[in-house]
Amino acid sequence: MCNFETKSKILRQNSKNYMETTTLELAGNFWIFLIISILLVVFSIYSYYHTNPPVSQLRKSILISLRSLALILLLLIIFQPSLLKTSSIVLEPSVAVLIDNSISNGMQDASVNRKEIVQRILNDIKENEINKNSQYYRFANSIEKLPELRLDSINFNGQTTNLSKALYKIRNDGINTNTQAIILISDGAINDGPNPLYNSENQEIPIFSIGIGDTISPKDIAIKSIISNEITFVNTPIEIVAQFTSTGFKNQKIILNLFDNESFVSADTLTVIEEQRNYTAKFMYKPEKEGEHKISVQINPLRDEFTDKNNENHTFIKVLSNKKVISIFAASPTPDLSLINQYLSEDKDAQINLFVQKSNSEYYVTPTHNLINETQLFVLIGFPGKTTPDNVVSLVAEEMAKGKPILFIAGNSLDYRKLNRLLPYLPFDVISSSNREFEVWVKPVDKIPENPLLRIEGIQNFEEIWENLAPVNKTETFVSPKVESTVLATSKIENINMNEPLILIREVNGLRSAAVIAFNLYKWKLTGYAKEIVKGNTDQVDLFSAFFNNTLRWLSVSNIDNQFVVKTNKKHYFSGEQIEFKANVWDKSITPISNAQIKVKITSGKFEKEIDLPGIGNGIYFSALPSLQSGNYKYSALAIVNKDTIAKEQGLFSVGLDNFEYINLTQNKKLLSALSLNSNGMYLTPEQISTLPNEISKLENFKPVLKTSRHNVEYWNHWVLLTFVILLFSIEWFLRKKMSML
Repeated sequence: MCNFETKSKILRQNSKNYMETTTLELAGNFWIFLIISILLVVFSIYSYYHTNPPVSQLRKSILISLRSLALILLLLIIFQPSLLKTSSIVLEPSVAVLIDNSISNGMQDASVNRKEIVQRILNDIKENEINKNSQYYRFANSIEKLPELRLDSINFNGQTTNLSKALYKIRNDGINTNTQAIILISDGAINDGPNPLYNSENQEIPIFSIGIGDTISPKDIAIKSIISNEITFVNTPIEIVAQFTSTGFKNQKIILNLFDNESFVSADTLTVIEEQRNYTAKFMYKPEKEGEHKISVQINPLRDEFTDKNNENHTFIKVLSNKKVISIFAASPTPDLSLINQYLSEDKDAQINLFVQKSNSEYYVTPTHNLINETQLFVLIGFPGKTTPDNVVSLVAEEMAKGKPILFIAGNSLDYRKLNRLLPYLPFDVISSSNREFEVWVKPVDKIPENPLLRIEGIQNFEEIWENLAPVNKTETFVSPKVESTVLATSKIENINMNEPLILIREVNGLRSAAVIAFNLYKWKLTGYAKEIVKGNTDQVDLFSAFFNNTLRWLSVSNIDNQFVVKTNKKHYFSGEQIEFKANVWDKSITPISNAQIKVKITSGKFEKEIDLPGIGNGIYFSALPSLQSGNYKYSALAIVNKDTIAKEQGLFSVGLDNFEYINLTQNKKLLSALSLNSNGMYLTPEQISTLPNEISKLENFKPVLKTSRHNVEYWNHWVLLTFVILLFSIEWFLRKKMSML
């Protein structure tokens, strides 16, 4: 089909930069449409040339007109008419002025005031010809377009600097504004978001960077970061690492203090020298109470230091109780059972319940309801077997339904029919099973960051070590991982990867489970590690112990405690930032509770505030506070159902205490220069601002562009047109009936 455009084009030119054209299009040849329309009119005339009974010429004309119009409109629908509106506008080239509104860009340097320099640059831009087609933006952790440039709108109160987000906004806006140059006024101290140099899209528009601040480091000490485990256990020592920088001090002793929830823990003394910039201090921290702990490191202020606002940094650590009740269930005594029990028994803080079947349905130690109920972690080894009593399987399933973590290890005597009772809580479903046995090797799955079960502390290429390990055994059983599961390792026979899940984990609604679809794991210890130790290879890695240490630690970290979780969306908030609380409530079978009342009490010194979290469905509760004053805050929450408190939760957060903007006190000229160079722009000092108009005007693409937009309205499939056709035929039929015509 060909397109036809009507001869009548409506041309409207509101200004010399704007033009709009409206075109009627048909999905067919216009002349064919015209000829058929004439034939339809002729047919209508012929139809009423002789009537029975005869009618007046006026009535004939009315009937002919109704039928002709209806038939022509019906033909028009077949030819699919549409109205195309095309508008074109000439966009003059514009400049985006991007102003860094963060704290660091407005601070006082050793010799100059950055705020005054920025204001002087903006005044210069307003007074020259760049201002005619300029769009102004201020940015820090977010970006905002300014309706007009006013110096009082640049207040330098941004808590972080995210340049990538700002450049992304400019690129998107530039599509509609013909932005052909960016003037970036910043110190280049980026501390939030990705590095803008790594995004090739930032090279599309030339960036003219105006560097703010000294390029020589002032005399200062700053704590850059605190590194530690996010989770640990009571009475388990962990290392706290503080990374800090020192500039301008020569043979100066500094004192670093470690605090736990504002309580002094220990101190360390180091000597900094002028030739070295980066330092590391290490503390040993042994938590005595479970809960969330704020860990801070402070450096005592020094004389002549540029600022002491960067002398402190902090992090949060969750401390878990070390008291563990582990129940091991086995359908029969096996080497795996013996070695795993021996390993678990080495933990003095663990109570081990060993439930092993004899040759029949009896147990050496009977698993009672109370013993199973107090279990915090289940280890199933070849369990359940064919002779395992159904009531024991049911008791275990009831406790698993409460969200207790599970480690499942297959066995050659496993009864997969009875296992169906426990499958809802395991990370896999069984497709088919057979008792046929064969040897398999472990093949870790690639591209799983920080593989939680197979990783080896201090070793990066741990996959090769696992692949060279002794083989284990499995039956010809095929499983499929559940949707929420992650396959950490597959099975390999000789050098053939079977892509069959061997080691899996699953986490859903706080419930964690791990599974090994194999047995005779003792070979990892006896034919691997022990064999090498006998040979004198004392640096051999004990993969058996590493695996179970990782697995039990991962399983122990569960969010299902008390079936109640309350969290803030962040641990560190900026001043004026909204604080969000989210809670989840489950019953003992991990079913969401949607009729609970959630009360949260927030305290800090003498400050105290209570809020309710309204439900938003599916056991989720949410509320937000506009902002809080700077300080450290604690919160305690209650979950109330039918006037009974079913669970409690607590946590910590801080407001306005982060020192991101005081970490880098010098201008990052290297970053600003690279951004300008990569985008064919230019790096300038504040003194070179007068050259900007000339440099921008010389840009190859700094010229007007024609932007065209099209809007197509299809009338042929509109209900009004078809309704009008039916109405015309109906009127014709009504008149014919009124005139008693055949």
